[in-house]
Amino acid sequence: MVWVVRKRGLAGAARKAGRLLARALGRPEPGAGRDAGERYRLWIARRAPSPWAAAADRIRARRLAPRPRISLLCQASSGDAPALASSLASLRAQVYGDWELILALRDGVAPEREAALLGPAGPGGRVRIARPAAGAGPSGALARAAAAAAGDLVAVLDAGDRLPAGALLRVAAAFAADPELDLLYTDEDRLDARGRRADPFFKPDWSPELALSANYLGRLCVARRAVAAEAGAFGGDGGGGEDYDLALRVAERARRVAHVPEILCHRGGAAPPGRERGEEAALAAALARRGIGGSVEAQGAGRFRVRHALRGSPLVTVVVPTRDGVDLLRTCIAGVLGRSSYRNLEVLVVDNRSERPETLEYLRSLPAPHRVLPHPDAFNWSAINNRAAREARGDHLIFLNNDTEVVSPDWVEAMLGHAQQDGVGAVGARLLYPDGTVQHAGVVVGIGGFADHAFRHFPAAEPGHGNLALLARNCSAVTGACMMVPRAVFERMGGFDERFGVAFNDVDFCLRLGEAGLRVVYTPHAVLFHHESASRGPLHPRSEYVRIRRRWGRVLARGDPYYNPNLTIDRLDYGVDL
Repeated sequence: MVWVVRKRGLAGAARKAGRLLARALGRPEPGAGRDAGERYRLWIARRAPSPWAAAADRIRARRLAPRPRISLLCQASSGDAPALASSLASLRAQVYGDWELILALRDGVAPEREAALLGPAGPGGRVRIARPAAGAGPSGALARAAAAAAGDLVAVLDAGDRLPAGALLRVAAAFAADPELDLLYTDEDRLDARGRRADPFFKPDWSPELALSANYLGRLCVARRAVAAEAGAFGGDGGGGEDYDLALRVAERARRVAHVPEILCHRGGAAPPGRERGEEAALAAALARRGIGGSVEAQGAGRFRVRHALRGSPLVTVVVPTRDGVDLLRTCIAGVLGRSSYRNLEVLVVDNRSERPETLEYLRSLPAPHRVLPHPDAFNWSAINNRAAREARGDHLIFLNNDTEVVSPDWVEAMLGHAQQDGVGAVGARLLYPDGTVQHAGVVVGIGGFADHAFRHFPAAEPGHGNLALLARNCSAVTGACMMVPRAVFERMGGFDERFGVAFNDVDFCLRLGEAGLRVVYTPHAVLFHHESASRGPLHPRSEYVRIRRRWGRVLARGDPYYNPNLTIDRLDYGVDL
């Protein structure tokens, strides 16, 4: 996997310092009081390419070697002439000229209308038409275009999509520099009714779980044509999900997937009819090819849930450390035992010096096969959970705070379905404050001193930037307040580092998983309430801040791969970096 990250440099640091100073002085921050559209237009204006940058792009385009040819596939009907003219104008303005547009005509486009679709300039040498066979319908239009393509690379556009002048140069340069790169995608935004840029989507780097939750690669997504052909892309009869099918198929075979965190496509075309149904079918076909048992559930707005079929019914040990706080503990255990639909559970309560009679009485009342493990040593979260893991009987471990409360009955199944997938090392849940706002939806490295929770305090129904709050996706880390780990993985990693006795133990563990090539997954479908730090308070020893920053300073320097560098890093709102 390739991580392509653009550093902020001095300009970004200055903007951040200005925001922090404005807060300290009680002054409005830059961009305060503006709506999202205004803030984004300000962001665009501040990053407009200079004449010198444009000239440098032209020189680079002339000198680039090797020079891959890019085939762009686009469906069109007779009513798409204005939108297609906009797309063609942006293509003809590209500084990199080795491209071709294959126009796939849907059924019903009369021959005399073909010239109107191409505009006054006509087809030219780089624009060709793939005509439907006699009596053919719209299905398979892109398959005809793909069959006519001659380029080294292939991508799908909608009529009305526009590319900035340097877009194809960025794509060609990335493939020219890396002969093992097979799939590349970029950030994107949309053109509103007035033709203004809006709704940017600054994407994370390659996230296999997110790719099974939404067609997030979107535009501009480019694949090696040979790999796409080997993978069977465009081999079906169409239906609206061809671009998603292309991305999923090529990702299965790709030697490397890369992300350019720049907005290189302005989407302006209307979605083809049946796109969401086509995407659902493409995702279901991907699960079948990969041997992933389960079903696909459309969630609306282009979101999907893969409901994994469980491999058997393995014993799951739920580890709950506690010290007194019997009311919290009683609520937690009652939810686990009484509200969970998964029944093969073992609860292991680790008692760290409880003294109150009511707590001790409750612990004695815990029914078999659930157990209480005394831990008389001083509080050390990592040591407590490591000790419990050695005593656990389950094939999977759930580390659960005593100040949590089960909300969704299938929370264990939702986590276990991901934990049973090859290459997954840990799974985290969606945690809500008692007022219904988000407490945890994944962890971002680089905020809150070292790491903190994404979407904290967002309303529970708020989808967040790119719908990411409501999608299963990969993260650098998830919170240990509710984390599932396969027992074999936990033992192989040596458990939690006991030098992180209070803070960052979960983050350190997850970063070690990533270093070992294992994926960390956040699922929004396992939902619990979390009375954050209700039992111990927000304790973050300075020594542990120092230790985590020293150990993982390279991650801070590189940037969290699942958090786009164009987004703010000093706030949790996933807003653009002004």
